[in-house]
Amino acid sequence: MFVVRAITYAALFIGLVLVYVPARLLSWSGIVRPATKVARFYEPLSYKYSGRGEVIPISLEDNTPFVVAKITRPKTVEGKFLIDTLRLDEDWAEKLHNLIYP
Repeated sequence: MFVVRAITYAALFIGLVLVYVPARLLSWSGIVRPATKVARFYEPLSYKYSGRGEVIPISLEDNTPFVVAKITRPKTVEGKFLIDTLRLDEDWAEKLHNLIYP
């Protein structure tokens, strides 16, 4: 009987204290889960589309990719966003400064 009671209390502790309460605290604080949408990139000449999804127009300015988009969480923000490709060349700091302070 002791083993059954111990397993029951352990399951309740894990479910309530380690899962439910932290999830409630995060939702009350306004922190939301990240969107589940995924962006995948393929070779354009050999790619054959099938299934659900959207085409996202990407523009290049000075070999830097941008996308026009609307972000809806937590506030709605529309604009042209830099796609971070982690490309660091000699003048990356100057380009970053020019993007921030046009």
